[in-house]
Amino acid sequence: MKEKWLIGRQSPDSLPLTHMVQTLFDSVENARLVEYKLHRLEHHLTISGRMLNDLCRLRRLLLDEADLSQPLPSRCVRMG
Repeated sequence: MKEKWLIGRQSPDSLPLTHMVQTLFDSVENARLVEYKLHRLEHHLTISGRMLNDLCRLRRLLLDEADLSQPLPSRCVRMG
């Protein structure tokens, strides 16, 4: 059964060393890309949270809602 799976494919043992090294470099590059994307996502979430807080505060000011020292609604959270 294993022989049937290998038809048209190379086993890892038969791959040239340069291919295995290239695969390792691709993996490292992909890991760095994922790390970068996660860092950017964290940054965007922080900024979005701050913007949401600002909008909630403005809404409360414009609508003359409760004192700003009052707790914010659950969808408006204080950051930092």
